[in-house]
Amino acid sequence: MKIIRSGESYGRTGSLINKDKDRLVEFYDMTSANRGDFGEFGQMVSRYNLQTIMEAYDSIIRNGLNLHGDTPAWKVSPAQMKYFYDHIIEIM
Repeated sequence: MKIIRSGESYGRTGSLINKDKDRLVEFYDMTSANRGDFGEFGQMVSRYNLQTIMEAYDSIIRNGLNLHGDTPAWKVSPAQMKYFYDHIIEIM
């Protein structure tokens, strides 16, 4: 997982710049890090506006966050998302 602030690069190759004031959250599959065309973070799975994830707190804490419906490994558990929420407050 990677937090992208305004002005920082993002995307699979880091060639995009976040021009919004809103932060983004990118989720990566680290099992593919530095393999094939994947970089140090691995395969980029999904990207959300941080605000969207914050607004869905109740649902995500109950159910987790499914990043890609047909790939079980790309589901973030409720416990993992609780850890995320507990620590994201520190940078907001």
